[in-house]
Amino acid sequence: MESFNSNQVLVFLQAVQNFLKPLSAERSHLLGTTYNIISSKNVELKTAYYLIALSAGDKSELPGVVDLVGSVGRMKFVRPLYRKLKEIDSDLAVKTFEKNKDFYPSTTKNQLAKDLGLR
Repeated sequence: MESFNSNQVLVFLQAVQNFLKPLSAERSHLLGTTYNIISSKNVELKTAYYLIALSAGDKSELPGVVDLVGSVGRMKFVRPLYRKLKEIDSDLAVKTFEKNKDFYPSTTKNQLAKDLGLR
């Protein structure tokens, strides 16, 4: 990530999110490895990438998604990830939420519970 400007990469990832057709899982994975996003400490970059990966159906990134939503409490990041995760693997989304729900602020916890159909 050192050779890339984080802001430029984020703008690029947001543009990819807006493609009419999602990337293939292979291209999504290539995107993540090319920019070394997984090892980034930037939560915004990781969230943007994981949304692309989930849209692409790249199940190899599920552990990273689960780790991220378990370490970040901001609704801005976790809500879109849980929504996409639910589309890919509803059981995993619910299990992950149940494991981490006490970590989230109450507003985030309540909204995620609604999104996941638990309320």
